[in-house]
Amino acid sequence: MKQKVWLLTFLTLLISISAIYQLNVNSSPNNVVPNSSSNDVYTITFNETGLPQGTQWTVKLGNLTNSSNTNIITFKITGLSYLHYSIPNVNNYIPTPYQGYVLVNRSLTIDVNFSLPYLSIKVNEELIQQSTGSQVSELEPGNTYEVGVSVYNQGNINTNVIVNNTMLLNGKVIYSETSFGTLDRGTKVSFSVLWTPNSTGVYTLLVHVSAEPNFSETFSYPVYVGVSNAKTYNVSFVEVGLPQGSPWSVTLNGVTKESTSKYIEFQETSGNFTYLINNVTGFLPKTQEGTIVVTNSSVNVTIVFLPLVFKPVTTVEISYNNSQVTTLNSNLTYSVLVNIRNEGNYSGSGYLILTIEQGSTSILSREFNFTLAPMQQENFSAKFTPLNSSQLTMSAVTYSITQKGQVSVSNITKVLEVQPPQHVTTSTSTTQTNTTKTNTSVTTTNTSTSVTSPPSANSSSSSDLLYVAIVIVVIIIVAAVVLLRRRS
Repeated sequence: MKQKVWLLTFLTLLISISAIYQLNVNSSPNNVVPNSSSNDVYTITFNETGLPQGTQWTVKLGNLTNSSNTNIITFKITGLSYLHYSIPNVNNYIPTPYQGYVLVNRSLTIDVNFSLPYLSIKVNEELIQQSTGSQVSELEPGNTYEVGVSVYNQGNINTNVIVNNTMLLNGKVIYSETSFGTLDRGTKVSFSVLWTPNSTGVYTLLVHVSAEPNFSETFSYPVYVGVSNAKTYNVSFVEVGLPQGSPWSVTLNGVTKESTSKYIEFQETSGNFTYLINNVTGFLPKTQEGTIVVTNSSVNVTIVFLPLVFKPVTTVEISYNNSQVTTLNSNLTYSVLVNIRNEGNYSGSGYLILTIEQGSTSILSREFNFTLAPMQQENFSAKFTPLNSSQLTMSAVTYSITQKGQVSVSNITKVLEVQPPQHVTTSTSTTQTNTTKTNTSVTTTNTSTSVTSPPSANSSSSSDLLYVAIVIVVIIIVAAVVLLRRRS
């Protein structure tokens, strides 16, 4: 009895220890970050995009400098630190960001984008009450305000800026002032004047901003003095795809604005508004018109411009009796069908040259002209007969007519095997019928024309085999009966 008790106790203790161990293992996750120490090593990775493949670039982090011709530069930093980094230009490519500070208390990645020099200016209206320094939406007669705009350089180059602020009331100029400034990349500068309105009304603030290179744009803002301000919101159109400095324009709710920058902005109250993206030479907006809904917040609309492309795509098929074939016979006539489909976004014209040769002999030479709208297609066909059993080469070359002349856009060449001509063969089979009583032999001859086929099976030999099999089975049965009788 005691042995059983001790055994039970031992097993209970063993199970408890196992459970406690398992609980400790499960309650100690591996993702708990231990307390950092001064000896911890962190990896700081700079990830580059925009440079041509294989281009060498450099990053300086603190006192360390690394270079690479891949898109990754890494640093191993021991201990906590706060480091400055800088990235120099690579040829004509400018990095964004080009410098900054990083707190090293963990491993992290910093994305760096290289791009060619470009200028991007964003302008916002500013109405600030001088006595309080707070932004306001409505002005009161007799109070003094800072009225103007903030200009933000969102490009990757520094620029010189000229800003002209003009205040109008009922078409009359109230004041006009021009300011000059230098705008570094990633910085914002305010250009404003002190103004004390004397009378109520809805004024118009016209702001003309020009910057180097190739930026010139006029912005218009309503200024409410002593009257209710119908709340307005920014409606920003942002273009993607146009070459830098290209002029483009948007018509929103009947008002057209043009810009050479990436942004065109309107101020609208809440409601539904239709817009139209006007044509730009050589480009087509992916969405040319639409409707936007303004509901108590600003709205951003991205406009993607695609280059006008006439893109004829050619496919070729050879058929016989409306069935596609890949090998030919030299005594048959075939059809070649060429399909051309415009998969571009612009109408265009071109022509097709279709040739078929065997050796040095031309057996087909045709030219077809076509004009296709976007997604339109056209079929061209011709017939030919191979001359002999040598290889046949077919060529379908498609040309597009552009302002610079003809351009080859497709060249399809196929080499086809040609088999000898199909021969007509005659086969004769003879069936002989024997009649026992008259001993007369009757012979029937069947003549058929066919392509060579495998011989049919001999029916008489099959019958003989069947008879032999039956005889063997009968003999076995008889033998079995005889043996049974003898035993009995």
